[in-house]
Amino acid sequence: MIPQLRRVGQRAAIYALVRQEMLAEILEQRLGEYDWSVNLPERRFVFSSERGKITATGQVLASIAVDPATLLWGFAAPFAPFTGQDPAAARIPIFGARHSLDILQREEVPYAVRPQDDQVDVITSLSHDVGMAATEIFGPTALYYSGATGGAGSRQVFLLDDLSVPVPELTLGRLFPSLTRYVMAVDDIDWSLHGLVHLMPGWSLSREDAGVTTGYRITDSRGESYMLSVTRNEQGGIANVFMS
Repeated sequence: MIPQLRRVGQRAAIYALVRQEMLAEILEQRLGEYDWSVNLPERRFVFSSERGKITATGQVLASIAVDPATLLWGFAAPFAPFTGQDPAAARIPIFGARHSLDILQREEVPYAVRPQDDQVDVITSLSHDVGMAATEIFGPTALYYSGATGGAGSRQVFLLDDLSVPVPELTLGRLFPSLTRYVMAVDDIDWSLHGLVHLMPGWSLSREDAGVTTGYRITDSRGESYMLSVTRNEQGGIANVFMS
């Protein structure tokens, strides 16, 4: 984990999680088991299988290596011969400077692997932190893809635009069945829920505290709403989450 990067990503975590699941559903339904490829100079990304292909404009956001244990941003000098002029990743350090986030302005950033951690799992989790942070930086139309490169566990993260198959718009009804699961996965519920409504124009969030239970009412642009209730134990951990 890179704490500063993760904090940015967690702002968009709920929104990004549901969008990733939507993308995964499309790929499964259309292609089944698929491969992916990218031509960086042409910014062409392809998902393909025996059933056909889905294409997108694809640009590299970051590459995460096993050895050395570092994250290399897509705006770094080594990528310049492959990404051409005005790469999307160039917006990352601009966002970093605006919000005084050093980790988004350095070309290469080390990440830590504790003795008890599996490095491949750490890299996979870090790649999703990058993708979620990109969702916060690039806005609600952003889609990302995390793909393994080589056989050792390295990964690259890509920003996808102009997918040849449309991704459905996110609705409160689509979010409802899985929201409790998403909430259990985030670091800071308030931070991520506020990030969700920020990315959804016309949505709003209100909070009601009643003892050890906090209710979050999420209302969409049509006035439809659901209540998410979170009950905590004496240690402050989540004891129960339910929707109504």
